[in-house]
Amino acid sequence: MSLINIVTQKLLDYAIAHNFTSIQVENATWEQIKNQLNQDFPENFSGAELNKAQKYVAESLRDLERKAIKDQIKDKIKTWLDSNYPNYEFEYRHESGKLCIELWIFGKPEIDTNPEIE
Repeated sequence: MSLINIVTQKLLDYAIAHNFTSIQVENATWEQIKNQLNQDFPENFSGAELNKAQKYVAESLRDLERKAIKDQIKDKIKTWLDSNYPNYEFEYRHESGKLCIELWIFGKPEIDTNPEIE
């Protein structure tokens, strides 16, 4: 395993164990990361490598944050939707870099793939 992969994994493990957000990881300085990882931080690790590791860890944390948001939404409204709109459907998507949910309470409309021309 390469040095960057080792540091990235240690940084990710540390961030998860201490409930860091993706923003906290992105904004962390070289010294902060070095102090947090203590002996696990190699002396010959470059700033460019650290930036790559931070970006990867921040994106991984964003993925976990998105999953947690999805799970919260699903848990909180699923019962209500099941009771009131049993045919509902939804999809997750990104719009302008933000996570969105598109919800059809009476079921997702079917797209006619063979429209007849009148």
